[in-house]
Amino acid sequence: MRRWLPRLLPLLSVAILAACDNQAPTAIDEDLVPVGPVTVEVRLPWSQFASNLRVLGGFGFASEVGLGFLAKEYEGVLNARTLVHFNAFPTEATVVDSAGTTRTDTKLSFVGGNIMIRFDAEASTNTGPVTVSAERTLVHWDAKTATWQNAVDSIDHRVAWGQPGGGPTAPLSSIGWTKSGPDSVLIRLDSTMVAALADTASALERGVRISLDTPGQRLQIKRITLKLIARPSVRSDTVLALTVNPSSVTFVYTPAPTAPTEGLRVGGVPSWRSILTLGLPATVPGTAAACARVSCPLRVTDERITHVGLVLTTRPTEAPFRPTDSLSIEARSVLAPGALPKSPLGGQLFVDVLGRTIGASLPFAGFAPGTPRTVELAITPFVRNLLRGTSETGGTPSPTLALLSLHCPVEITNCFESRSLTYASFAGPGQSGEPYLRLVLTVSGALELP
Repeated sequence: MRRWLPRLLPLLSVAILAACDNQAPTAIDEDLVPVGPVTVEVRLPWSQFASNLRVLGGFGFASEVGLGFLAKEYEGVLNARTLVHFNAFPTEATVVDSAGTTRTDTKLSFVGGNIMIRFDAEASTNTGPVTVSAERTLVHWDAKTATWQNAVDSIDHRVAWGQPGGGPTAPLSSIGWTKSGPDSVLIRLDSTMVAALADTASALERGVRISLDTPGQRLQIKRITLKLIARPSVRSDTVLALTVNPSSVTFVYTPAPTAPTEGLRVGGVPSWRSILTLGLPATVPGTAAACARVSCPLRVTDERITHVGLVLTTRPTEAPFRPTDSLSIEARSVLAPGALPKSPLGGQLFVDVLGRTIGASLPFAGFAPGTPRTVELAITPFVRNLLRGTSETGGTPSPTLALLSLHCPVEITNCFESRSLTYASFAGPGQSGEPYLRLVLTVSGALELP
């Protein structure tokens, strides 16, 4: 045995050295290095991502809302009336005469009618009965620009009402309404009223003003139509019911709200926008799991961003304009910040499968005193463009963001900025519930070595 030992030692040494060559003493065992993705959520206070907050008003028109509003001394101050232009009355109708022959009658006699008003009960404030009146307007008014003070209020032409709020008028009729009954009322018109309404010799365009006679309430109107009762000349024992739709619906109100001295505001008519400038930090703190994968603090890059949400906290809205129905809010890029308030806006950040804008829904309960709510508005594409340094069209992205409220009817893909007489209010910088930015980043891969 001793004879073979000197011969075995060199062989054992070679084997040991070979084994050592197969293990790198300075390498890290891959099984000990986390390489899977990890998600990090970071909340940035206002001072770390936003600046230059402005609230601008005057966007859109009441005629774009598609709704009517009525108020009389609501919360002691608000008065609102709805104005309607009806289309031309029909001049002919298809009638079956006494002999059973179908004929076109061009000599219709209007013997009466009614104005049908459908209310939005949930958005109206009354708990008891109210009285609503219809009057015929006696002067020309412009549906797009009319205000409480002016019948026409365009840039180069202004005409005051003879009486503020849509006057003078000639009375038609009135009707009571309560939420416990049907959501619609019919204001009856006799033949004389219909004839006066049809007379357009003085360019009155078949104008009607709807008013609320009961003080202390605010009502919202969903739809207004005119039903005419006509007697055909070829068959006097028959009456026809003919529908006349509005050519325009708008509303006027007083007083107009003033710009807020603090906080954010969106919505209203004309609409308010809140404008802010975004600038993200280059790095943010990482978690232990993230820092085991990459170097910390974490670099903020467009590849790592999976979600960015602007989180707002509601605050009480002034009582006359406090929402009684849900509102929506959307973010758009301000393409030319230096041209504000006339800067064009970028396209939708998110759309659904039908091409309709997706924003955030605001619960109306959050705008009453003592009921703050948070709402998160996704702005991921906007932030990714900023971090990338290019927009979808290849240009330099604007860092300025506009928050606005939109009215997006389900039957069309277009949205209108004017949504409601009411508006939404949010806490501003330095206030309890100030806005913050929620960043969600995903990091993965091998450990970044210095």
